[in-house]
Amino acid sequence: RTQAQTFATRFRVISYSRRYHPPNAPPRAQDVYAVSAHAADLGALVKELKATPAHLVASSYGAYIALLLAVDHPELVRSLVLGEPPVLPLLSRTAVGEATRQSLLRRVIEPARKALETGNREEGLRRFVDAVIGPGSFDNFPQSVRTEWVEKQAPELRAELMTEMSAITPPLDCGDLGKLKLPTLLVTGERSSPMFLLITAELEGCLVGESHVMVPNAGHGMHGDNPTFYNETVMAFLQRR
Repeated sequence: RTQAQTFATRFRVISYSRRYHPPNAPPRAQDVYAVSAHAADLGALVKELKATPAHLVASSYGAYIALLLAVDHPELVRSLVLGEPPVLPLLSRTAVGEATRQSLLRRVIEPARKALETGNREEGLRRFVDAVIGPGSFDNFPQSVRTEWVEKQAPELRAELMTEMSAITPPLDCGDLGKLKLPTLLVTGERSSPMFLLITAELEGCLVGESHVMVPNAGHGMHGDNPTFYNETVMAFLQRR
């Protein structure tokens, strides 16, 4: 919301809610939360709306989806703005990264999955949100926000965490990433988890023609934490493409 009005002064802006996310129907018990399906949705959307090649401005898991679409269908993409995509398999390229990945699985993913599977939605969300945004983040949000997340977001998160990790975080080969010839801006937050900084460093080593900017006074939600800096930086990047 903090980007649409600013970017619309120079570009056609399209935002959408992904499959299984409000106000779309929540996932059913048999549904699989696979990044490949979300990437296919995005590709179909930009083609249907005749928005190709598109500047893809995305954050977190959305950035993972945008990157996967660019690898599979670069003809649909004009440029990429990627805010801390959780491409966990890239962590395995170094000993420090692999230790970070294993710690995330042990301390966050498995406990959150177990809590959601047993019906403890609030604890499952707390584990996940605190790992992504920072310790204590979930409880610092207003009660109304926490209640809405428990009611509307927990089913999506449960489906995501109950899916095999290879489907929700598929490997992206560094060689394939290096073949991308797209202008790419990598964005990180000054206060973000070291995990995201490690992943971004790996992307920097794989991608060609990329640049990296760190948003001051911001964490993983950098586009909301410091929208003025984020908007100005991204707009300047897009206007050069």
